[in-house]
Amino acid sequence: MVIANANKNTICILKGYGNGSFTVVQCYSTGLGSAPSSVSVGDFNQNNQTDLVVTEEGINTAVVFYGVGNGTFAKSNSYSLGYNSHPVSAAIGDFDNDGWLDIVVTNDDWGYVDVLLQNC
Repeated sequence: MVIANANKNTICILKGYGNGSFTVVQCYSTGLGSAPSSVSVGDFNQNNQTDLVVTEEGINTAVVFYGVGNGTFAKSNSYSLGYNSHPVSAAIGDFDNDGWLDIVVTNDDWGYVDVLLQNC
C-alpha cells in the first residue's frame, strides 16, 4: 500500500501481512510545502516495475516516481499543473491508445482536469 501524508510532505510504502496489519517499509520526501494529496500506480516506462504518480496540492504539480525494482522508487519527472490548481487526485490509463499510460489529474479549485499524455 502507498499513502500520501500531506502534513509531513511524504509518501510511504507499507507492506501488508495478510492479517490486516501493515508496517512502513520506506517513506519518501516530496519536498517542503508539497502536501501530497494522492498516489496512483502504473508502469509508465514499460519495464514491468510499479511506478507511482503523486499529486502535490501544495505546489500544484504531479510527480512520477519510477520503480527501481527492489521495492524502492526514484523521483523523476515533475509536471506543473498551473497556478492555484490544487490537484487532488489522478487517474491512469492509455487515453490516446498509443500503448503508453497517460495521467488525468483532477483539480480542486477551478473545476477542470489536466490531461498529461505520454509520448514515447
